Amino acid sequence: AVDFDFEVIKYSPVDFYCRCSKESFLGKLITLGAEEIKSMRDSNHNEIVCQYCSEKYIIEDADFDRLLTEIQAQKN
Repeated sequence: AVDFDFEVIKYSPVDFYCRCSKESFLGKLITLGAEEIKSMRDSNHNEIVCQYCSEKYIIEDADFDRLLTEIQAQKN
């Protein structure tokens, strides 16, 4: 180990919390496209799990409908 002198110039509290949300995940799912979204719904793949905090989100039928509507709107 190398010893050296240092001067503390600032203290800051450090904390961790995940900023995930269902809305942020739904926004990312739009990039998959309509066919993939339909396939997810048909296969009952309706759970999203955050890889950082392990929070689980359930995609409801209304969420799938909204995603498909937004994808269609982007095409127009």
